Amino acid sequence: MTGMRARLQRAMASNPRLSPVTVLPLVTFVASAWLAAIVFYRDLPELLPTHWSTSWRADDFTAKPWGPFVFPAMMTVVWLARRLLRHLSFPRARAERFPGAFDFRIMLTIGLLFVIWNLVIVQSVFWLRALAVPVSVALVVAGGLVATVNRTWFVIAGLAIFAIVALGT
Repeated sequence: MTGMRARLQRAMASNPRLSPVTVLPLVTFVASAWLAAIVFYRDLPELLPTHWSTSWRADDFTAKPWGPFVFPAMMTVVWLARRLLRHLSFPRARAERFPGAFDFRIMLTIGLLFVIWNLVIVQSVFWLRALAVPVSVALVVAGGLVATVNRTWFVIAGLAIFAIVALGT
C-alpha cells in the first residue's frame, strides 16, 4: 500500500491538478467497477443491458463473456486517455485559464458510467451487496491517501465490509 501511496503523491506533485479530491473518486469508480464485474460475474444474467431507449427500456444487450466488462473498460479508457483528450479538446490558452474544468468533465463522465454500471449490477444482485463494493474500495483508497490518521483502520474497515457484505451470500 505504501508504494501505491508514494506513486500517487509523486503524480499529484508533478501535476497540481491532481488532488485527493479528484483522485479518490476516480480510482474508487474504476477499481470498484472492475471488482464488481469480477465478484458478481456468476450472479449476472447471460445478457447485460448496454443501451436504453428514451422510455428507459433496455434495447441493446451484450453477452456475458464480454458484457460485465464493457462499462469498466470504457471507464478505464477514459481515465487513461484523459491526458490525450486534454490536448485534443482545448487550445492551450483556454486549458490554462480553467484548469479544473476538464478534470471535472472527465470525473463526471466516469461517474456517469459508474452510476449506469451500478444500476446494471443492482438489477442482478441485492443492492446492499452492490453498494458494499464501492464503499469498501473507497475506504481502502482513502486509507492509502490519508496521512493524518492511522491508515490501517481505513483498509481494515474496507476489507471487512467487502468480505462480510459483498462476498457473503
